[in-house]
Amino acid sequence: MGISCSLKRDLTGSFYTGGPEKYPEAGQAKNLEKLFKPGDWNQHQLEARGDTFTVWLNGVQVSKYTNAKYAGAAPIGLQIHPGLAMKVEFRNLRARALE
Repeated sequence: MGISCSLKRDLTGSFYTGGPEKYPEAGQAKNLEKLFKPGDWNQHQLEARGDTFTVWLNGVQVSKYTNAKYAGAAPIGLQIHPGLAMKVEFRNLRARALE
């Protein structure tokens, strides 16, 4: 919950590459105005299966992004930006391997 300094996209489930096209059009979350609850808890679910990443926000699929560059194993991270006065809270975190 909160407001992101990164174009208000970090909390939406949009895919971030860090490359020249930071938020590729194909990976941008859709229908956020109906689904995102500012100032309240929002439920995010992410499935990373091979090179395809699917995100659900409050139970509704908002993005699906495929890119072979990201097919390998990678760590899971929770991010907070340094140098900013901010508070980030998480609850009910769960992770499991896909079968």
